Amino acid sequence: MAYIKNKKHSNLLRLDDDAVLSVWHKLQPIDRVQLASSCRRFRKIFEERDAAQYAIFKMETLWQVSVKDIDSYARLVAPLIQELRAYTPCVGNVRAKKFLKSMTGNCEPLRRVIFKGVRVAFQLFELLANAKYLTELCLQNCRLLDKDVDMITMLSNLMVLDLSKNNDITACAHSICRIARVWIPSIWCMSSNPPNICAYSTYNSHIRIPIWCPYFSNSVVIVAIWINCA
Repeated sequence: MAYIKNKKHSNLLRLDDDAVLSVWHKLQPIDRVQLASSCRRFRKIFEERDAAQYAIFKMETLWQVSVKDIDSYARLVAPLIQELRAYTPCVGNVRAKKFLKSMTGNCEPLRRVIFKGVRVAFQLFELLANAKYLTELCLQNCRLLDKDVDMITMLSNLMVLDLSKNNDITACAHSICRIARVWIPSIWCMSSNPPNICAYSTYNSHIRIPIWCPYFSNSVVIVAIWINCA
């Protein structure tokens, strides 16, 4: 790969398409991305054959990428990501932070972010602020704080918001209300217990907010809350 980067006219130009494709099939996915970021011929193959598999991207795969290659990796992969997932405490490490930062200015296709059991990094909220078309956000059991919740108010196109199992914000009904007021002028809560948002869904001109009440069980308790925003 270093040879390809440093030579203006690589010997790869002398190979026919079948030979280049044969090399491509022998490469691991991470090697394909790295070569595609360095060589025009490999990039064309990547776009034609491998791009679709990055529509759903799992942050756990970043361990395969060296720290010095994260930026170029993110620039190539980020425009392909429609759904970003993380299920292990990986988002606070160096690779994840660099990836989220490099992805921030290049995340237009991003529609869904699903993180579970992850202590999210500030870079994630920077990314979310630039994800103009994000419609679904799940930060379940991510040990969120009030300041994290406040940053979610920037997401004006959300249709689904899941903040369940975040005990740090269970008693903070005022933060939850501030989120709701981004989209609607007022909110009525019929539960006397400190509520925690489980999900936010829109149905035509109404909004339904199921409430999770930790005093009863870990399961979702649906409280009848309907807000007319017509």
